Amino acid sequence: MYVVQCMSGKEADVQSEIFSQGYTARVPAAVRPERCGGKWLDRLRVLMPGYVFVDSPMHDELYHSVKGVDGVIRWLNPGRPESLSEDEIAFIRRLTANNEPVLPVDIETKPHLRIHSGPLAGLEHTIVDLNRRQHRIYICAKVLGEGLTLSIGAYFRETPVERH
Repeated sequence: MYVVQCMSGKEADVQSEIFSQGYTARVPAAVRPERCGGKWLDRLRVLMPGYVFVDSPMHDELYHSVKGVDGVIRWLNPGRPESLSEDEIAFIRRLTANNEPVLPVDIETKPHLRIHSGPLAGLEHTIVDLNRRQHRIYICAKVLGEGLTLSIGAYFRETPVERH
């Protein structure tokens, strides 16, 4: 899997064009609750603005056809694009499973942090901050060895879920 930098706001267009060329492209997105006009609304937000992940083996035809897509700025590590590590690939695939956005996570805060469902279940160790007021958790992710903080919608729960 390789990373293409594109114009912010054009991620879906770039992804669509790459798909039309027969390659797999991923754009991690999330539905986040946001306060607007005194009401909570669910909004779709790109998690890594300006980046599209190309999930295909690298070859000259791929390199040049993607580079020519309208909105693409460059391959990360131009000249010789560098593949993501296996852990990074697994994380991006987890975030983009079935090309669906990450829905707000259901998180239990007591007695300890626990994400109950969704692609982030079991990744509690990546949480770097919580913001109850804004209904957000912030997770740390690495892409090409560089640390990124991603904002994910969350619903907080103080009491444990009863399991039968």
